[in-house]
Amino acid sequence: MHNTPTLTDTQTLLKARSILQEHMPLEATGYQCQSQHLYDVLLATCASGETLEAVCRDLVEAPKADTVRAYFNEQLTLEALPELQQQLNGALSAEIPPRLLRKAQKIAIDFHDRPYYARRSRPNGYAVEPKPAPRVFSASPRPMSSTGGCA
Repeated sequence: MHNTPTLTDTQTLLKARSILQEHMPLEATGYQCQSQHLYDVLLATCASGETLEAVCRDLVEAPKADTVRAYFNEQLTLEALPELQQQLNGALSAEIPPRLLRKAQKIAIDFHDRPYYARRSRPNGYAVEPKPAPRVFSASPRPMSSTGGCA
């Protein structure tokens, strides 16, 4: 039996920020925007699903969204995306507790690349189709019907 500690929102924020700082270096040394602000805004945006503008407006002491966007655009370029993906995959795999690696685990994964819950047609909607190989799935674009389901 494992001793499971209580997890708080502050502990989660500090751990997530620490992992990001280690594997995804972001720098800001402005008067109103420091590196910690970039991580806090990034984490809040990802966790809430809100826009950058909404997060910067709602977070206490957050810089203006245009300032954060400028730092992100400068440091998170399209050309650097493959390297960034490797860094973040490394961050995720580095945090897997060793006891989970000892034997196979049952997991659940949401394979939707883009959330889609509307009733109207969406030409670039994604759906998941199982491949013939055992327990292997891939996401592929599928046309959405006018009733909102996959065609």
